[in-house]
Amino acid sequence: MLILRFAQQWCYTVLSPFFMAVNMRHFHIRWSDGKLDWQAFTTESEAEERAKELVLPDETYTIEKADQQCPRCEETARLLRKRAAS
Repeated sequence: MLILRFAQQWCYTVLSPFFMAVNMRHFHIRWSDGKLDWQAFTTESEAEERAKELVLPDETYTIEKADQQCPRCEETARLLRKRAAS
């Protein structure tokens, strides 16, 4: 039962923002190396707060607004489908 609760919490924490993001406006962190972070946030302030926690010394970031046409979320969805099929 404990494992099931852990799995449910993991799905809610990790996957819920992703699935919400696919269907609505959301935000990503773009790091100074040009890479777009995989995690989607429902608000700009959530993305900003997380970026402040993750940023490395001498690293910068911007917060980018996205919608249903988000290439990062489409890539994540493709990878999840591929893993589910294997």
